Amino acid sequence: THQIRRRFALELSLYDRVYLHMYRVCHRSRLFHVLYRLIDRFFSDRVFETGAMLAYFLLFSIFPLLIFLSALIPMFHLQVTEILSHTAMIPSDIKQIILSYLSYLQRVSSTPLLLTGLVLIVLFVSRTTRSLMFAINGAMRVRTHRSTLAGGLLSVLMTVGLHMAILIALIFLGRALALLSSVFPHATALLRTWNLLKALIPPAFFFILLLCLYTVAPNRHVSPWSALPGTLFSMCFWLLFSNAFSWYVGSADRYSFLYGSLGGIVVLLLWLYFSGIVLVMGAHLNYIVMTGAAWRSRQSFIMSGNAPYYVFKD
Repeated sequence: THQIRRRFALELSLYDRVYLHMYRVCHRSRLFHVLYRLIDRFFSDRVFETGAMLAYFLLFSIFPLLIFLSALIPMFHLQVTEILSHTAMIPSDIKQIILSYLSYLQRVSSTPLLLTGLVLIVLFVSRTTRSLMFAINGAMRVRTHRSTLAGGLLSVLMTVGLHMAILIALIFLGRALALLSSVFPHATALLRTWNLLKALIPPAFFFILLLCLYTVAPNRHVSPWSALPGTLFSMCFWLLFSNAFSWYVGSADRYSFLYGSLGGIVVLLLWLYFSGIVLVMGAHLNYIVMTGAAWRSRQSFIMSGNAPYYVFKD
């Protein structure tokens, strides 16, 4: 047992040593253990590489989604500029890419293009969903994965559900004000309230999507209550980063100076990369909270023995 302890002690990283050094003082704090496990999992599970993989697939998924949306804009008389104005967390350069591409699609709109978009949606968006499901299952330490057929069907269903959710959200954002004005033409207080609350619709929509993702994607039972910590974590950090990143890109001209016309694509890639990291870390946090009591008990047992001490890895 002493040799095992010594071998693990020699393999300690810097944050492992900091954790063991502070354990005697902070071992009663649950937040202390949660922060350590989040940092440890970020590096040991190589979440930064997973984020890069998801950013790659998300990049190829955006443009088929825009082809799909271009067919819906004239059908439901949606005002894309007005809808994007409600999403302050999206950097302006990314909004410009979306508007430019949608404008181009409306000029060259055709049935073959729409069919091509639907095929690409099935290929790329479902593949993105499969990759995200695989990353979430890894974060949840799921040992038994779904069969290829079951995983493929679930990814397709989640892709269809995502598109339906986007459609409903766009119609709601684009038509809700007109509907309220026609039903309550003299209710100016209600219309003013709507103008104040409409900024909360994109975060609420994102929250529901995340909660469904963390509940359905793992190949194990995860209740909505158990998925709530990761959902709140991912939503808050994503909104915080997106708003900060949007402000930085809007106030700094270095991207256009360094990358020229590719500056918008660089901003989009960085935004997608961090979004992928946040999505995966939310699943890690769910598992950490779910197994927190058992993990702390195991670590307490290790620390009650003789030195050298090591950290239990799950």
